[in-house]
Amino acid sequence: MIADSIGLLQFRTELQIHSKMKHPNIVTFHRAFSFRKNIYVVLELCPNGSVMDMVKKRKFLSLPEVRRFMVQLCGAVKYLHKRHVAHRDLKMGNLFLDQCMNIKVGDFGLAALMLSEKDEKRRKTLCGTPNYIAPEVLDKSKGGHNQKVDIWSLGVIL
Repeated sequence: MIADSIGLLQFRTELQIHSKMKHPNIVTFHRAFSFRKNIYVVLELCPNGSVMDMVKKRKFLSLPEVRRFMVQLCGAVKYLHKRHVAHRDLKMGNLFLDQCMNIKVGDFGLAALMLSEKDEKRRKTLCGTPNYIAPEVLDKSKGGHNQKVDIWSLGVIL
């Protein structure tokens, strides 16, 4: 029962953060509603899958594609950080592609608000995907982490 409560709280936080994000390179949050015992979330359709799907299928991306994707991704991350949000799980599988092959950052399940230094010190949870995790997340002695963990992930993605 406690795990359900924690999971519901994390899901609610995800919805609260994602619903406030309005940027051309972030998956658009349309609405969320509950019906019977289920919660439904209506998001923008990204019919071209994820960047991970694309790389698995094609084996590589061209330099102009990488450049275009990184400019879009950096713009989205800059937008998040200006709004004091750390995504904390940036990876190719969470970068979706719309009908025009534009990057759309999605999956805000591990996102956190970082409004103060106190928030940074509280963030000691080991979270993210192993190959993309910044060193400060792994090093518990550092006293927490902040939005800079997303910058590390950008480098890994590149």
